[in-house]
Amino acid sequence: MRPLRGNYQPLHILSYNIEYQLWGLNPAGYHAASLVLFLVTTSLVYYFTWLLGKKNVIIAVIATLLFSINAMRVESVAWASERKDMLYSLFYVAALISYVKYVARGHMNTGASPGPRFASKLLEIDRERLKCFNYTFFFFVLSVFSKVMAVTLVGAMVMLDYYYARRFSLRLVLEKVPFALLSIFIGIVQVKATASTHTFDTSDRFNHFDRILIASR
Repeated sequence: MRPLRGNYQPLHILSYNIEYQLWGLNPAGYHAASLVLFLVTTSLVYYFTWLLGKKNVIIAVIATLLFSINAMRVESVAWASERKDMLYSLFYVAALISYVKYVARGHMNTGASPGPRFASKLLEIDRERLKCFNYTFFFFVLSVFSKVMAVTLVGAMVMLDYYYARRFSLRLVLEKVPFALLSIFIGIVQVKATASTHTFDTSDRFNHFDRILIASR
């Protein structure tokens, strides 16, 4: 799918195409779909923070509440044309959950004790780890095809590695390569798409420090 109006968001546009076939231009259908996506995302946020907080329900509830009542989240639900944010965040959190499970199964692998069923148990854990890793990349693809902001997942994965005290190794670096390559590709496509609409400011009205402040805001 080609970029549309300076954005490359194929899954975002596809979702509108599907909904248009269902309820045409009736806004109720689009708002209902956004609400469902928001509720699913909120549930995933609860599960993700529950895993991070070592299954502490209080921590998960507080974190989920802060996420759900945040003005930026509410805006994405109320604004029907902000579907890209709904889709990207849903698949982004799903990818984080899969990655946490991938890391957790790695700890199970290192902690397994030798025994008669050691080899088969190790193989089973490795299969489950690979499945979790594949799910992480799959959800990342869906997220980045919804909104380019999803390229930040690589940084989130690194922070999770630190949080779970994963030892630095070549494998730790190589497993991020597919995510980094896709992020670079999507980034280049998005920059070209934005440039085609001439929305980049190429004037000298702002210096580098001004641009940093604008981006930070």
